[in-house]
Amino acid sequence: MKLKTNITKSLKDLKVAIKKNKANVIKSNQLSRGSRECLIKANWLKEIIKGWYMVLNPTENYQNSTIWYASFWDFFRLYLEDRLEKDYCLSAESSLDLHLSQTTIPKQLIVITTRGGSGKCLNLLFNSSVLIYNNPKAIPKEKTEIKNIQTMSLAYALCKTAPIFFEKKSIDAEIALRSIKHSFEFTKIILDYDMKIPASRIIGAYKYHLKNNKMAEAITNELELYGMIVKPKNPFKSSAIIKSVKQISIYADRIIGFWQLHRETVIKNFPKPSIRNKIKLLNKIDDLYTFDAYNSLSIEGYQVTIELIKQAQLNKVPLEKNALAAKGYSKAFLEAKKSIAKMITTKKPGSVFEKDLQKWYINLFAPQIKANLLSERHLLGYRSSQVYIRNSRHVPPPKEALMDSMDALFYCLKNEKNAAVRAILGHYMFVYIHPYIDGNGRIARLLMNSMFLSGGYSWTIVHEKNRDEYLNCLETITADQNFLPFVLFLKEEQNREHL
Repeated sequence: MKLKTNITKSLKDLKVAIKKNKANVIKSNQLSRGSRECLIKANWLKEIIKGWYMVLNPTENYQNSTIWYASFWDFFRLYLEDRLEKDYCLSAESSLDLHLSQTTIPKQLIVITTRGGSGKCLNLLFNSSVLIYNNPKAIPKEKTEIKNIQTMSLAYALCKTAPIFFEKKSIDAEIALRSIKHSFEFTKIILDYDMKIPASRIIGAYKYHLKNNKMAEAITNELELYGMIVKPKNPFKSSAIIKSVKQISIYADRIIGFWQLHRETVIKNFPKPSIRNKIKLLNKIDDLYTFDAYNSLSIEGYQVTIELIKQAQLNKVPLEKNALAAKGYSKAFLEAKKSIAKMITTKKPGSVFEKDLQKWYINLFAPQIKANLLSERHLLGYRSSQVYIRNSRHVPPPKEALMDSMDALFYCLKNEKNAAVRAILGHYMFVYIHPYIDGNGRIARLLMNSMFLSGGYSWTIVHEKNRDEYLNCLETITADQNFLPFVLFLKEEQNREHL
């Protein structure tokens, strides 16, 4: 009874600290020693570093990295403010991560400070780390706050970042350059800090890579007015990836750029379609339904059997989570089949998907609506809150970016001629965006197969027994920008017999 009382009081104290910090991260001195020890014992807290804790849910596996990735930027906001106040700035590379709304949590954050930096790498949870070092002269006047964290301005960060950034992170570099709206954002910094060599890279990037002569000439002319003559040099080693003239948003740019960068990987490593009679192919998918549903639902953690799936098709299922999911998948599958027929006849698979996506989604959860477990109103549009993917460094775009992100995906699907590219990149980008609170994986696999069939490929089942490899391939794309393992994995899955 005493332990229960202690937990109740400790949780009240914890709630106060969370509310004050506006985060699931607290400093040890925000709780009494007794409350802290009680909460640690009950698995409500996990130490990040000495003196700082992350708030857990005791019903979840505390080794789950999702909570840490969701709390990553909140921890640094609080930790750096507490330790350094505003006497610090993220490095150029770390600043760019925030400016560009990177969806991948970095493995290391680098912080420059005027005081208190050890110069040693401090290890954090799940192979994350931070390096804080003293260098007052490296902290610019041109600081800005993102997520309440002190960063370099975008233009300053682009001038200060290492030249290799333009080679290794070409999409990010293009997006950053396209985000600068006025030449004077660069010229003032270049002149104030005598950055002649960085100026050469910046002007060269606009002139030779982005083909933006207007911006290149404006920077050049403004510098010449103050006596600085710069010879432009292209810092990129490849041609421009993002071809659109006007930037809609950072998120749209990243999706279009990623698509263009990796489509050749699919084309070079995935076989050409071998089936000409697409209608005959469509008529065969009913034979695969039971096995497809079993695997797709099992991958998402549902406890289903072949018998349950068959009964769900006949509307003979109880009002229970797994049974309702099976029934919903059968309805979504039928809608997808109708869409595929239209894709084949109209030869506009991307447009059909854009028009029919909402039908797939609503049908996926129609049984829950009918059982009054879910309101149909909640299925309108895209998600209205942030989501996190279990154990992934990838944090899907915020709700405010979903319209632009999905429009970019539709644009790619509608303008892509290669069916394998539409299928494989379409699958990945849908999961990357994660437009819904639930059902993203199932819809992504239906999207993949609709694009496969529209181009003369057979229906491809991702087998539940290969779930770990499947998820690891997706995470490899996020963490290492390596798309090849995912392409080869789906190639093997397409060749496997459905036993």
